[in-house]
Amino acid sequence: SATICAAESLAARGQRAAAVVFIGTDSNDIGMQEALAAIGHQAHIISLPAPPPLPAPLTEWLHDPDVITGVDQVLGSLTSAAADGTGRHGSMSVADYAAFDRDHLWHPYTSMAKPGRIWPVRAASGCELELEDGRRLID
Repeated sequence: SATICAAESLAARGQRAAAVVFIGTDSNDIGMQEALAAIGHQAHIISLPAPPPLPAPLTEWLHDPDVITGVDQVLGSLTSAAADGTGRHGSMSVADYAAFDRDHLWHPYTSMAKPGRIWPVRAASGCELELEDGRRLID
């Protein structure tokens, strides 16, 4: 699968995934755990329900208890992997989140060696994003 290929690519570069997140697909948690373990990864497998189809806004989806629980699991996996001893991701500044993102997350379809700039998003509605600095973009 593409997930296993990505994990193998990370391993070849001396990296490992702390969590693998599936959105809107049956992740087959046990099978994926076994496949990742076979190549030396012990990543948490997290499944989120599918977001609503366009043009529906994401507002209700973002408040779905399963989505909230999944995001909490992702943050828990990442903060455990980072293990800075504080366990307080809620008190981080935007700059702290950006640094944490840069140091601990790999965004598919981006370079691992030279990742691009991080654009913190304050809010989103439909295809519009509002950046932390107030600029608005169309995604």
